Amino acid sequence: MFDNLVNKVISYSSNESSVSSKDELRNIRAFVLVWISTTIIMWFYVVFSYWVFDFAIVGCIGLLCTIAHTLSPLIYRKTKSLVLTGLNISLTALVFQVTFCIYNGGIDSPSAIWFTAHPVIISFFASRSLIFFSVFLNMTLVIGLTLLGNLGLFPVDALPIDSTQIMKISSLIGLDIIIAVYTIVFIKTTEQHKNELAQRNKLVEDLMRIITHDVGNALTISVLSTNSIQKYYRKNNQEDPYIQKRLDMILNSNEQIRNISASTLQWMKANDSEIPLTITSVEIGVVPEHLEAAFSPIFENKKIHFEVNSSVNLNTKVLIDENAFKYQIMNNLLSNAAKFSPPDGKITLKIDEVKSTHLQLQVIDEGCGIPKQIIESIFNPAKSTSTIGTGGEKGTGFGMPIVKILIEQMKGSINIHSVEESEDNKKSGTTITITVPLEMV
Repeated sequence: MFDNLVNKVISYSSNESSVSSKDELRNIRAFVLVWISTTIIMWFYVVFSYWVFDFAIVGCIGLLCTIAHTLSPLIYRKTKSLVLTGLNISLTALVFQVTFCIYNGGIDSPSAIWFTAHPVIISFFASRSLIFFSVFLNMTLVIGLTLLGNLGLFPVDALPIDSTQIMKISSLIGLDIIIAVYTIVFIKTTEQHKNELAQRNKLVEDLMRIITHDVGNALTISVLSTNSIQKYYRKNNQEDPYIQKRLDMILNSNEQIRNISASTLQWMKANDSEIPLTITSVEIGVVPEHLEAAFSPIFENKKIHFEVNSSVNLNTKVLIDENAFKYQIMNNLLSNAAKFSPPDGKITLKIDEVKSTHLQLQVIDEGCGIPKQIIESIFNPAKSTSTIGTGGEKGTGFGMPIVKILIEQMKGSINIHSVEESEDNKKSGTTITITVPLEMV
């Protein structure tokens, strides 16, 4: 029933026209909820004013303010300005409040507590400058009422003691209601915003999955067609260096696109925890063995010296997903180290125990280093951090975000320290440190 009332007011306020955005609809809904709660309270005080005061001036001013307050949806319908509407809601209540204070003891009136609500009301509809203005106006009114009261310029308190007690109780209850309404509005608005973001993110991810799948299909056709053309030329002894060079460029580009598509899909799976991890007890020695076997052709090609320094027994066991750790984490780290190492460079895998609970692995290279601005964004897949290696190697920019997600899912951590090569500093390089939990015996 209440939701139907809110929806009807929203429909009237928006002049039954379509709302341009979800943000606008959220703001209108917030305005309606605030308007309903404050309007009910103001009409209560109009009736209360006519009942308790022996004269009509407070009730009449309150009635005029409350009528203007009640017409707030009409103001929004005509102006489409939540700022003007919010000011009307706040200022009409403020005028009624000041009038009540003047005839009920000035700053000592129970209704003075309502001054605290106005900046909150304005915050739902207005800019930061108007919120500051509202706070300043409240401070001015409070100080003014205090000074005028001390000078004896207010009429004698016209409310009997019993009525003042009722006023205190109703003000506190009313303020509680307003705070509750504002809290509900804030929670509902936040939840709606989160849900909309989640839906938008899911839509983007679904589209990315479709795109990467379709790109993969198109790439397969492109690769097969290029290979077929190469075979045709070779079979008919039509070796043309120009055509061969262009075909090689197409194949290299296809491979780069395939890597980007695969990395995008892999990152989305890792980010959504869709890569199933099987945490088992694994001897740390399998890691350097795997790396030496997998990267020996790359090391030989660039004449890189690979060294393993371990202060712990290589039979020491850690709790990891062996395949994800070897093929997705360590392969990525060593591939980057080799990519940015110069010919005849050196890469070191250093293994140490830390805090008796974790094992630390450091991949240390003597390459060109990583610029500070890239390090700051290296784990963010939305930022472009991929750079060309010393041998022209290309990357996708998704490797390090995937590494971070997987290492954290294994209850580990990752840290990067790098010194960039410069004219003043000839000794450059990067140290990537990861920790993984030890098996506790």
